Amino acid sequence: MSSSNAIREEENVNVDYYPRFPVCGGWKIDWNMGYKMPTKYHLSRLSGSENKYTLEIPFLYNYDILLAEDYTVEVILPYGATDITWEVPFGIESAEIEKSTLTLDFFGTPKLVLKKKNAYAYLHNKSFKVTYSFDEKYNMLKPLGLSATVFAFYLLAIGYSRISLSFAEARKLKQVKLA
Repeated sequence: MSSSNAIREEENVNVDYYPRFPVCGGWKIDWNMGYKMPTKYHLSRLSGSENKYTLEIPFLYNYDILLAEDYTVEVILPYGATDITWEVPFGIESAEIEKSTLTLDFFGTPKLVLKKKNAYAYLHNKSFKVTYSFDEKYNMLKPLGLSATVFAFYLLAIGYSRISLSFAEARKLKQVKLA
C-alpha cells in the first residue's frame, strides 16, 4: 500500500516513505514503522559495573510535523537481561515488560513497551534511557541450544535408520525357531 526507499549514509539511514493515502489529513488509517538499530552509538556500559548497561535512544524521531495519536516504542533487550529500569523525560500512559519471541528463541527475550498518547515531534523528540543488568554467559545460550537441537535430530535419524519396524522380519525369525 506504500513505497519506501532507505539510503544508508555514514552516520544515519534516510528513509523516504510515500504512502498511498495521506498520513496526516482526514483519512482513518494506521501507520506502523519498525527498524533495527545498531547499538554501538547508543549502548554503553556503566562505569564501575561489569554487567550493567545503559541504552539511550530518542523516543520520537522528527518526522516534520508529526502528531501520533497512539505512539508505541518497543525495545527488545537481550535474553538474560534483569533489573530493567527506564527514565522518560516526560509523562507516558503505560510502560510494561513483555516477552518477545524472535527467530530461534527458546525462552523469549524481555521487551520494554512504552505507550504515549498524542506524541508530537517537537515536544517529545527527546532521548530516554533504559538501564539493565546482563551477564554475558547468556550470549552462548542460543548457539548451544541450536547445536543441541541439531545433534538430537541426527541421533533420532541414526536411531530410526537402525530400527526395523517391519513385521515380516519378525515372522521369518519365528518360523525359523519353530522349524
